[in-house]
Amino acid sequence: MPKKFLLLGRYATGKTSIKKVIFEGINPKILLTKSLEPTKGIETDIYQWIDLEVSVFDTSGQELDFLLRNKSEYFNVFGKTDILIYIMDLLNWNNNPQKLLNDIQVINNIREEFAPHSKLVIFFHKIDLIEKLTLSYVNKIRKSL
Repeated sequence: MPKKFLLLGRYATGKTSIKKVIFEGINPKILLTKSLEPTKGIETDIYQWIDLEVSVFDTSGQELDFLLRNKSEYFNVFGKTDILIYIMDLLNWNNNPQKLLNDIQVINNIREEFAPHSKLVIFFHKIDLIEKLTLSYVNKIRKSL
């Protein structure tokens, strides 16, 4: 049985790019010059990664609000998940940190009910855009959980 990884986050945070670099071995420099098509719905791929079989569910950031409000889909999307990875970036954080903190809170609540054995990982992508990462970012996120 493959381990289920669920990639969640707002649009354009790099969920699909991260999937391509980590699981498909794509050179990240290529992705800097070539835009990827936005994910529609949920794309599922199975990979042999290290010594695991991993099923990666890459969700559409444009549809995140719908996904987090549509309770009839919680079991299908979140059920049997081993690792939930919430990906955020500096631009989204600067534009509306409270929205991201709310996302994390809602995702954690859903996780506790539908995948209580799973781990929630917060991945701050595009960190190279931050001159100096302060602990205030990390502390705000920790306090939200």
